[in-house]
Order: sequence, then C-alpha cells, then structure tokens
Amino acid sequence: MPSNLQSRLQQSLGGAYTLERELTGGGMSRVFVAEERALGRTVVVKVLPPDLAAGVNRDRFRREIQLAARLQHPHIVPLLSAGEANGSLWYTMPFIEGESLRERMRLLDKLPKELSHDQLAWLDGHLGLSTSGNNEILFAWLELALANRYDPAVPSIEGLVTSVGRGLLIYPVYKDLMAEGDWGKPIAARLYEKAKGSYHPVVAAGIGRIVNPRN
Repeated sequence: MPSNLQSRLQQSLGGAYTLERELTGGGMSRVFVAEERALGRTVVVKVLPPDLAAGVNRDRFRREIQLAARLQHPHIVPLLSAGEANGSLWYTMPFIEGESLRERMRLLDKLPKELSHDQLAWLDGHLGLSTSGNNEILFAWLELALANRYDPAVPSIEGLVTSVGRGLLIYPVYKDLMAEGDWGKPIAARLYEKAKGSYHPVVAAGIGRIVNPRN
C-alpha cells in the first residue's frame, strides 16, 4: 500500500510521473522509483519529507540539487528535473539498479574517522565510492577521504571544484584541504590555479583568501 508521502507526492506531480515503489534508501530523503510518462523511462524521484523539510536539512537538500545540476562527469548520475511539491523539495535522476543508498550511507556513517590507506583503498575499490553517482554518498566519502589524506580521491575532488562554480558549494572543500596542512595546502593551491579562471570573480576572490590567507 502506498505511504501517505507517496500518495501526496503522486497527487502533486500529477500525470508527469507514475510512482511505482519506494526504495529502501536515500540518506535524509525518501526515494521512489517512477515512470516518466512523456519519455517512457524509469527514473528515481528523491524528495525531502515534510518532517525534515526545515532549517539545515532543507538548505542542505537545496544545495544538493544545485550541485547535482552543475556536475558534468561520466561517473556522476545527472539530475533530470527538480521542483517543489506542497512545500517538499524533489528532484529526479536516472534509475540505476544496485545496493540501496541507505545501506551505503549507513556504512559510511559507522566507519571510524581514522582509517589506513589500505582500508580506504579496499572500501573505494569494492564500493566505487570515489566514482559514486549519488551526491550524498560522494560528499560523505570525500569528507572521510580528505580527513585521512587519501590521494586516490583527489581526482574526484578536482572534478568537483573544477566543474562547480558556486562558492557556497566549494568553499568547504577548499577549507577542508587547507586544514590538512602540508598534504592538503598544495592540492588546494593547484586546484585553485587550475579552476579560478572559470569562477565568478567574487567566488575566485573568496577562494583566494582561503588558499592564500596572508594575501
């Protein structure tokens, strides 16, 4: 039987999508498999439920939508559409069969904050975390990888900061890199030099103050 949220979401979306079932994962959001009727394709509809649609959760979910809309990378599942239904934010992405998002996020949340490179390599190799098509998983993984100075994750970090120009989304990445001292600072400087020409001048100046605090 459809949940109350599924019924309300279906009513709000009208005939554009037919919600088929709810998946068992999605981090802070709820995830439904649906048919996009106009194109006859299967998609995922990800929605922030009303009980979480306030304060930091809403802001975080909106940033996730904005970032997903700007990312263009062969290993990142693209955002297809987005909107708001009765106060709940939602967006759609292609449906990909596989392990539930909630199970993957639960695993990342339970991991120790300090891991060896061998442990990180095993996780990355077996779970494909550096190339995850889910933004929540990718962000959680990169945060862990940065904190442990995991070099193989740097290309994914580079992909983010060179393809996303919105300061709100990339300032934290540069700050985390700078916090890693002699490992992270050179990476931050290199990525800034590579990407600053594509940033808005205000964003470039803001990142410049992070990377070169004495200037």
